[in-house]
Amino acid sequence: MKVRTSPDAEEDIREVFDYIARDSLQNAHVVAGRIIEAIDDLAVFEGRGRKGEVDGTLERVVPRTGCVVIYRVTEDEVLILRVWRSARGAARLS
Repeated sequence: MKVRTSPDAEEDIREVFDYIARDSLQNAHVVAGRIIEAIDDLAVFEGRGRKGEVDGTLERVVPRTGCVVIYRVTEDEVLILRVWRSARGAARLS
């Protein structure tokens, strides 16, 4: 299945990377890689996440990152809506 990442989700990944890179560029690359790998896995295992807080969404916890990928599955694609750091509090779509 095709995976598409929203502009908000792309910005979220950049923000996570930048935040971690302040302390360790190497760790920032590791965490960003884990997030991208989890997103790529959704092309094959789109139902892998838990039911999201918002109707019609799913949430995939990315191990060892403190991040959650919030997404929606349609007939022909997986749309990544946000990538949320749990340290930021409850996830929201806007």
